[in-house]
Amino acid sequence: MQTVNAVRSRWGLGLMLILGTGLSACGSDEPQRVLNSERLASSTAAGLGIQVSPATTPVFDAAVHDYVIDCTTSPDVKLSVALPQSIGFEFLGTSGTSSGLQVHDSVQFSQSMTLAPGQGLRFAIAGHDSYSIRCLPPDFPPLTTTVSGTPQAQWYLFTPNLGNTAAPYVAIVDSHGTPVWWYREAVGQGSDAKLIGDKNIAWAAQDSAGNGQYVVRDFAGQVAFVLTGSLDGHDLQPTANGTFLAIRYVQRVCPPDCADMSQWGGSAQQAVIDAEILELDKDSKVVWSWKTRDHIDLSETGGAGWFPDVGADIIHMNALQPDGADGLFFSARHLNAIYRITKSTGAIDWKLGGTQRPESLTVLGDTRPTAQGVTLFSGQHDVRKWADGTVSVHDNGSGYRSPAILRFRIDTTNRTAEVLELVQDARVTASACCGSARRLDGGHWLVQWGASPFATELDSSGNPVLTIQYNLGAVFSYRAIPIQAGILPVSRLRNGMDTLSRK
Repeated sequence: MQTVNAVRSRWGLGLMLILGTGLSACGSDEPQRVLNSERLASSTAAGLGIQVSPATTPVFDAAVHDYVIDCTTSPDVKLSVALPQSIGFEFLGTSGTSSGLQVHDSVQFSQSMTLAPGQGLRFAIAGHDSYSIRCLPPDFPPLTTTVSGTPQAQWYLFTPNLGNTAAPYVAIVDSHGTPVWWYREAVGQGSDAKLIGDKNIAWAAQDSAGNGQYVVRDFAGQVAFVLTGSLDGHDLQPTANGTFLAIRYVQRVCPPDCADMSQWGGSAQQAVIDAEILELDKDSKVVWSWKTRDHIDLSETGGAGWFPDVGADIIHMNALQPDGADGLFFSARHLNAIYRITKSTGAIDWKLGGTQRPESLTVLGDTRPTAQGVTLFSGQHDVRKWADGTVSVHDNGSGYRSPAILRFRIDTTNRTAEVLELVQDARVTASACCGSARRLDGGHWLVQWGASPFATELDSSGNPVLTIQYNLGAVFSYRAIPIQAGILPVSRLRNGMDTLSRK
């Protein structure tokens, strides 16, 4: 197992990088591991080493290329290099500047610099690519990462800020848990972050008046465009034709527009909240819309078990997923169900979970004791469709059971949904809200168990491969998104941070 201590650990030691010795992280006590006397004596005799002070996280390893340091108490950073002949070295400067220094014979190099949060330094060594060391902000979440297998994602994107508006960060970390890119949202929390293509990133925020919107930026922080229209922050999904699917909650004005919820414990004159799916272009023009009140009867909410405890919020739509050019899925938490609709007709093609309606599918293969006869889903999130045509759901299990990821094969001819995969995590026994589950090409899952203070990559049996703890009490991320290799180059993240650090 590899354990990387909190990113602002104060070990008070300059750490030695021994290149070519094949050091790997194999224990939780990094200073003891790196300063093993036998290995250190052997490497020092070879005359090959690099020192950095303050200490880096993780501990230096030739195979690891991104690091962070705590510059809050020690803004003066020192890089010392001792390399033998025939080893090329280049100090690439701080926050994107270049010194132009390159040496190809015996090197004794030392550079001291003062760095502010967000700023960093880079250097390159022949045969090992470039290395980046960056200062963390003082209020950045003190992440702890445990690696107990081989992660399948290159990057992990999350927003560990629900319940902690004092540090509303959007962050991208590598497979060692090292923050490589981050942005501090100035207004609100900044949640539901996601890539838009490979050059932009978006997340839900609020305008100055408190209205919901999604801001799309490049990695240097430049705003590309803003999607507005009092949008709900539960989800935004790009479509293949360059538009975006978004959610809006719509309050009925009662009177005169009232709902009779008396048979389910509510009022005969209830002011309820419906949901609306919008398709927007980049200028926030609505090109298509679909309203739940036109297609979902009040009895589907009344019979789902949430009303009247949730008050007026009878739908609580929390996820969208495009399905080809003319279809989409959505998840409705307070209906305990997911739906597939055809955009051109507005028709509901099928429903999975919740109360029965003519389009409901029959579930096959769910062996959980409390599934059949109680409810398939309870407060579920994050419906997704995968390349093989299967559909997954993060079932919170709220009030009934431990959360689970369920992956279904949908058979529209026989009107069935067969459970192909059911993944649970022994560490998580309850999930009150939120959450996500994303399948990687190699079969692992990146899961943000709803309301749990960590994101984790699991194998198909539910065994942790990597876990990123936020260490902010009960604070959690709404979703966690894996980014697989070949999609987002490290240079885009590093260069973006260099630009952000100069603003």
